[in-house]
Amino acid sequence: MVKTDLDLLQRFQTRKDDVLELVSEALRNAGLHDVDIKSIHVDITKRAPLCPSGHPCVWEAVPQPDGSVVYQYVCK
Repeated sequence: MVKTDLDLLQRFQTRKDDVLELVSEALRNAGLHDVDIKSIHVDITKRAPLCPSGHPCVWEAVPQPDGSVVYQYVCK
């Protein structure tokens, strides 16, 4: 990790409960009262991929084998 990644990770660790509460509140405000988020994992070491020409890089939900969903950059 470069220094900026470490700075970002440190800031996130000190504010992660605030981020979790904001996400939970946004879900409640959207009427999704049955959705409960227990934790948030952020991997700041992964960068957006270099996509081939004509395939834009987009941020989207990617289902995982364990049934969870991870948002990440993917080439479309």
